[in-house]
Amino acid sequence: MAETFRIEGLKEVERALLEISHAAGALVLEKVGTARLQAIAADASERAPDGVFGDLKKDIIVTPVRPKGEPKLSTVEIFAGPKPGRKAHLVEFGTAPHTIFAKASNVNGVMTFTIDGRFVSTAVVHHPGAAPSPFLRPAWDSGAMALLDGIGKDLFAEISAVAAKNNTRASKG
Repeated sequence: MAETFRIEGLKEVERALLEISHAAGALVLEKVGTARLQAIAADASERAPDGVFGDLKKDIIVTPVRPKGEPKLSTVEIFAGPKPGRKAHLVEFGTAPHTIFAKASNVNGVMTFTIDGRFVSTAVVHHPGAAPSPFLRPAWDSGAMALLDGIGKDLFAEISAVAAKNNTRASKG
């Protein structure tokens, strides 16, 4: 069952952000969001299974998202999850049985790999599928409320620090 919560103080945060520059506000949002998502990313790394598609435990990152070619927007988006190109979704949600065919670019038109210490070379693999092994969603579920609770406190502290720095600069002329 979905958890219900209430977020208060967004109007106050918006007003406070409007009192500092657009760029400073975006940096504050980025700093706080990145810091708060680190705990969820660390939990996801702990939960990630070993030996699947490389080392998913080391591939969980937290980074701001900046679309190429677009001007910096007034919104801030932070990504927490596997590095781009990783196949973590196949681990998280599992896969149905499927057939894998060697690509034409494979040497001699076959795939080569090792199974139980044996070297195998084949053009077709009948994969039995894989059961889901969730690690990202459970990390979010266990850390979301702490993230939301902490963001408000962190935003207040960061915006206050920027405003104080601006006031000091303004008073010095």
